[in-house]
Amino acid sequence: MRNSAFIISTILIRVSFMTEGLNNVILIIISVLFGLTIQLIYNECEKRKLF
Repeated sequence: MRNSAFIISTILIRVSFMTEGLNNVILIIISVLFGLTIQLIYNECEKRKLF
């Protein structure tokens, strides 16, 4: 779960390098928020021993 989130975040950051202007910033912010959200979900599942 964490690894797939890392891969998707990395792809979004790489795509952001190919865009210009505000789209670049938006893609980076989305990438960071996505990775952070998945990490928080994973941590909560670990606390509840769902994995």
